[in-house]
Amino acid sequence: MEYQTIDYWDEQIWNQAAPIYRQGFDPDNSKPTTIIRRSIERKLCQLHIASNQSDIIAMALTGKLEGINGLLIDYMAVREDSRGQGIGKMFLDYIIGWSRSALQSTGAVIEIESEDNATNLQRLHFWQQYGFTLTSYVHTYIWVPEKYQALYLIWQPDSQIPQDGEILFEHISLFHNRAYAKK
Repeated sequence: MEYQTIDYWDEQIWNQAAPIYRQGFDPDNSKPTTIIRRSIERKLCQLHIASNQSDIIAMALTGKLEGINGLLIDYMAVREDSRGQGIGKMFLDYIIGWSRSALQSTGAVIEIESEDNATNLQRLHFWQQYGFTLTSYVHTYIWVPEKYQALYLIWQPDSQIPQDGEILFEHISLFHNRAYAKK
């Protein structure tokens, strides 16, 4: 497995990663390509890919949460035909290792849909198996109907990452606001 982190827009790589992104996330509730491109060009986020030979089999979009020195895993998906083989865990190992060295982050945060259904429960199980802790606060965005909860993973004892979901969503929302800002 080969891993790569890309902090510049590469149309060819995105065109290979985008089908995995679309498989993993509802297109009505995920970021459009124009927002992703603008976020990468502004250095707000990075695209991570995992490939087996020349085929991309996993992708993730991450960004730094300002003020708390944490990594936001905005999206992470493994290609449908490659799921259940431990690729997600290995890919997450890579992303966290990258975050620790490149960003000197002290932990990571992710938000997941909180609706009680099989897909969301599988996602929650994946993150909790990895060591993430689910917060109890349920957040509602004004622009999407789903409700979300935050999970966090702290790997450095002096981390500034809050363990309160409501406070975490303040930081997550700031990240999203910067991503959607026109300037």
